[in-house]
Amino acid sequence: MMKPSSRPSKPSKAPRCGQNDVTEVNQPAPVGVVGIGASAGGLAALETFFANLPATTGLAFVVVTHLDPAHESLLPELLQKHSSIPLQLAQEAMQIKPDTAYFIPPNRDLALRAGQLHLLPPARVKRLRHPIDSFLQSLAAEQGDRAICVILSGTGTDGSLGLKTIKQQGGLVMVQDETSAQYQGMPKSAIETGLVDLVLPAEDIPGKIVEYVRFAEDVRQSGQNTANMPELAKQLPRIFNLIRNQFRLDLNDYQPEPVMRSIERRMLLVGMTTPAAYVEFLLKTPSEVTSLRKDLLTCVTLFFREPRACQVLKNRVIPELLKNRSAEQPVRIWVAGCCTGEEAYSLAMLLHEQKATLKHQLRVQIFATDSDEKALEVARNGLYSTNNVANLSAKRLKTYFSKVDDRYKICKELRDWFIFAPHNLLHDPPFAKLDLIYCGPLLSHLKPLPQKNILERFCYGLNQGGFLAFGTTETATETDGLLTRLDKKWRRVEPDSSIFALTTDVRPSPAQHFTPDLEVFAAPSTDTIAPGRYAADRLLQSYSPPCVVVNSDYEVVHFSTRTSRYLQPPIGMPNLNLLNIAREDLRAELRIALHKTFSSGEKCHRQYRKIEQNGSVETINISIEPFPTSAPHEQLALVVLDGSSEPALTLSSQETPATTGQATVKDLRIKQLENELQQIKEELRLTAEETDTLKEEFKSSHEELLSINEELHSSNEELETSKEELQALNEELTSVNSEYKLKLAELEAANSDLSNLFNSTRIATLFLDRQLQIRLFTPALVEIYQLQKSDIGRPLQQFACR
Repeated sequence: MMKPSSRPSKPSKAPRCGQNDVTEVNQPAPVGVVGIGASAGGLAALETFFANLPATTGLAFVVVTHLDPAHESLLPELLQKHSSIPLQLAQEAMQIKPDTAYFIPPNRDLALRAGQLHLLPPARVKRLRHPIDSFLQSLAAEQGDRAICVILSGTGTDGSLGLKTIKQQGGLVMVQDETSAQYQGMPKSAIETGLVDLVLPAEDIPGKIVEYVRFAEDVRQSGQNTANMPELAKQLPRIFNLIRNQFRLDLNDYQPEPVMRSIERRMLLVGMTTPAAYVEFLLKTPSEVTSLRKDLLTCVTLFFREPRACQVLKNRVIPELLKNRSAEQPVRIWVAGCCTGEEAYSLAMLLHEQKATLKHQLRVQIFATDSDEKALEVARNGLYSTNNVANLSAKRLKTYFSKVDDRYKICKELRDWFIFAPHNLLHDPPFAKLDLIYCGPLLSHLKPLPQKNILERFCYGLNQGGFLAFGTTETATETDGLLTRLDKKWRRVEPDSSIFALTTDVRPSPAQHFTPDLEVFAAPSTDTIAPGRYAADRLLQSYSPPCVVVNSDYEVVHFSTRTSRYLQPPIGMPNLNLLNIAREDLRAELRIALHKTFSSGEKCHRQYRKIEQNGSVETINISIEPFPTSAPHEQLALVVLDGSSEPALTLSSQETPATTGQATVKDLRIKQLENELQQIKEELRLTAEETDTLKEEFKSSHEELLSINEELHSSNEELETSKEELQALNEELTSVNSEYKLKLAELEAANSDLSNLFNSTRIATLFLDRQLQIRLFTPALVEIYQLQKSDIGRPLQQFACR
């Protein structure tokens, strides 16, 4: 299900940047804070950043870098010459001031609380420090939607987890362009989160921050943000139409307030003062429609995001699900709104940990759905960065993940439990016969009626005694007749309540759950089309043979009229696969014809004849041909099923029913069975050939992989630890090396100035060390001693004075 960006349910106590609020006596006015994260190669980026930063912004800047714990930081001293604002190392309980930059000291973590900087002992996650993540999380908690973070050059993934919390609170996230970064690890990792607002070169970031903050301040001081709300509400239908036409995302069922907050934020980013001007900008700029949709779909998930809920699952829900469960009875779970899969895999880990209590093999089926295809692709791959798995224990990380380059991949055993599929809770039918439904913070973004409909669908899909788990902001007041409270945020279906009872007021009949979208499938009104076109459509609906359009996976994408004679919905979970919903006696013919059409791209005609019990003969002509489509990689086929029934066999006056009639029926039956047998032989032959080929390939590949795996497994364990330690050490050494390079350049400049001074003066000067060996002399000394540059380092006693 598509969802707007996560926002706090209540406004942040701290006002936004530049907001003029009356403060209490003797309490400093709140200051907007910009958190800057940098690592290897960050010195050059910081030089560029502060060189382009104006002297007056009204903001405080906190710079967090990776430093050698035993090396004193020289960053404020080195960068001060490039900056027009004062730079200083942060100290404990230091009150932040506007137009000042603060730098993290060595061997410390930094946090922002109540407008003060606090130094904390360094925390390590899997032997690696993440000081940038630590500070950005405290910045998000302190500043709310006023928080701004900037990620500059560096290696690793530090900062990616922290910017998620900034984005979750509605703050601004900016990242240095990868092409301009000396090291691309941190910028690339941040961009891959999909939560970055702006990607710019380092020299353009300060100007954009100042422009954003000052524009927001001007809008608030002029009262335009308040005056724009009614006008924005009037413009919402136009904006919704743009998004629906481009992405097929209907926002009419969502709460308007969070949607309008996202639109207002995008208006600030692009510099639009009125909703009408922003709508015109959307019409001219399709990329902005994509950015707005991205903000509305923002989803921040973590492994074990709600620890208390996970404890309830582990201690109360899962043990009851597994109690008295046979080996043939699978556990069926639906994770609605799974986003990138972290919470779904967390649930699978809890289930797997309880697997040891069973005496038999556990069968699990987990349906994880979402409407964001990109998020589902991440979930299917099960590949996560170091920061994504930062809050997992070492035991779980070792048990359920394997290291792939610099990322962690979910083990195959857990991934085999999952079926990831696109699904829209508002329009698509629910899954059925479920033991547990896990729903994240989705329903709170919807209007009351869509919330009620979705909750009823959840109850419809649960087995008796099944569990329904919500996010921390969800409620189930509309289904209290079917749900009983298990925990503060957890409910379960009452065992003595029939969820299929049509007399229950809060539960509609099952047919109401599968009502198609009338806007998509309803026939057009005669007032909007020409009479000729309407007559043609009516003739096609009344007299054309039944047909369907299927894709290359044999999924039906369109039904015509009167298909119920040949197609029947399956029992249980909804399924649109043509081979599953077709009559059983037609499936073999359809499979052969579909395979031939999709493989060769040619038309295929087949005929099926069946003798009824009353002696009549049913003949079905199956015609399949490629169907034109505008999508470049999509294959469609039109399947036409044209059937007719011939009357019962009639006999002439010279034939007897006992002989001729029975013989004719018997011959037809034999011919029909022979045709079916031939079809089965064809299918078996093709399947056998494919199986033999695949078997040989898998066998050789398996043997090779086994030998390679044995060799690599031992070396991988040894290299994994050393790589992480070397990565952290390399970042620290790179930072120190950059500082030394800058210091060496300063010394070379000073030495050049000193040499020029010596060459220009006429004073004879001789420099000696403690052993009276020559170290340096001025050109005027040559008139007293006959010295050359090659004499440096020789004792002075070897030379005679003129």
